[in-house]
Amino acid sequence: KTTDDDVSTKDDGLIEKPDGPPYPAIPTSSGEPDYAAASEFKSQARAFEADKKWQEAMDCYTKCLNANPQSGLTFARRAACLLELGRPNAAVNDCEAALKINPDSSKAKKIRGHAYRLLGEYEKALKDLSEANRYDFDPKTDKLRKVVQEFVKEIKAKRQEKEAKEREERRKRAESQRKKQQSSSSSRMPTGGMPGM
Repeated sequence: KTTDDDVSTKDDGLIEKPDGPPYPAIPTSSGEPDYAAASEFKSQARAFEADKKWQEAMDCYTKCLNANPQSGLTFARRAACLLELGRPNAAVNDCEAALKINPDSSKAKKIRGHAYRLLGEYEKALKDLSEANRYDFDPKTDKLRKVVQEFVKEIKAKRQEKEAKEREERRKRAESQRKKQQSSSSSRMPTGGMPGM
């Protein structure tokens, strides 16, 4: 996560109070999926999404996942609802589950990238949004990717500036140490004349 020191440009897109656990359960496969029930719950969830009833849609996707926990797309859809509900960490959690099932899921990467942006994790967001657009380009995601990319540029520039300052400070300390050693070794050397005379 970035800090205020990393980015001087204010990001109005950050969520003020990120969510924490508990997150919706990640069901595991226990036998043959109930495709009929999953399909019914998915239809209900889609209807709730159309009406922007995100909590109800999320609840239906949870029921759908209980019926068929093998659907990465359903995890991604539930993550989208969680994002709409202001729960980016829970959305990341569901996207992780979706990506375990389908590592190339552009939908899961788009949603996780958006969630990372809300959390101020710009470098992770840029990686996900760029990969998602490589698989399935869409202008909205690309617009968000460009916004995030500007924050990443600023973070990297500040990081390089900080590293350059640290290198210079180390160089100055080493130079100072070298000069001290030279002056102390020159003060210990005998001056003039031959020994024993």
